[in-house]
Amino acid sequence: MTLPGASGAIQLHSHQKAGVRRILQTPNTLLAHVVGAGIANSMAEMFTMQRYLQADRLKKHNLHHFDSWAATFGEPVTAMELSPDGAGYRLNTRSARFINVPELMQMFRQSADVQTAAMLNLPRPELEGEKPAIRNIPATPELKAFVQELAARADRLKTGRVDPSEDRGRFGLCLGAVHEGADAEQCRHGRHCPHGSPRRRIR
Repeated sequence: MTLPGASGAIQLHSHQKAGVRRILQTPNTLLAHVVGAGIANSMAEMFTMQRYLQADRLKKHNLHHFDSWAATFGEPVTAMELSPDGAGYRLNTRSARFINVPELMQMFRQSADVQTAAMLNLPRPELEGEKPAIRNIPATPELKAFVQELAARADRLKTGRVDPSEDRGRFGLCLGAVHEGADAEQCRHGRHCPHGSPRRRIR
């Protein structure tokens, strides 16, 4: 079974193919879309969920493009945040606050049954001190040197002084610096360091 316009890099599992086949061959087929944390990191995830479940309704209200959806339900917020290379902070504007929430939820709940942790009351391990705690670990000299190296790599990206043979071109540098900066942040907070060390290279 082939799907026109679908990316060849995405391989559907057998149950997914069966679901698509039922939709195409059987009228009024209903599928359940179940997700544990569909909206966890950004407002764009809400839009993605609606594109999955309510594409026709979004188009009816001219909200099928993200820019129009974000202008209707999102408010731009400018705040300081850690730069991708981890070397400092920068001002960044992003849609980080919902507006027109009653209208958004009225539309979303036409296709979604939202269950909160309090409603499900599932068993969970107890937290020490009954609430999450952040434990910072002082950065080692090696980690500080590594972060400085990331900043230098990002600076080469910004100024265009990038040799493709050195860092897989501009995109490779940007992606590598962001990923390795995230790895270093995990190590600084005492979480798992990928491959046992923050010195992992993406080149």
